[in-house]
Amino acid sequence: MGNGIPSEAIGVSVVVLLYSVICFTLCVLVVCLLIKFGERWSCKSQSSPFPCCALTNVLIDITLLATFTSLATFTSMVQQLHYATSWAVIKEAQFKKAVKSLNQPALALQGASESTDIILYDIRE
Repeated sequence: MGNGIPSEAIGVSVVVLLYSVICFTLCVLVVCLLIKFGERWSCKSQSSPFPCCALTNVLIDITLLATFTSLATFTSMVQQLHYATSWAVIKEAQFKKAVKSLNQPALALQGASESTDIILYDIRE
């Protein structure tokens, strides 16, 4: 057994990664089209679609939103690849951290994730 994910999960992992690649490609395509057609940094004031809302003017910048979406999708792909290639190492480290948290209860508040996973998760969120 290697360090990667179990062989039963490879098919699902490939499908999820393929879906993420398609989403990332479409996000980058939207950003490129917005830049090409001159909507690079155009925040437009628009009235709220809900009349009961306290916000009367909402600033909308689709390019910025699409850029952050593509960044989140890219980090999700990196996280998937990291998880797929280092599955056994990650699970072993999580187990060691869980056992260590039995003696030090403060470690239980952090969760069992390692620093790489936490950083990728924070970027994605």
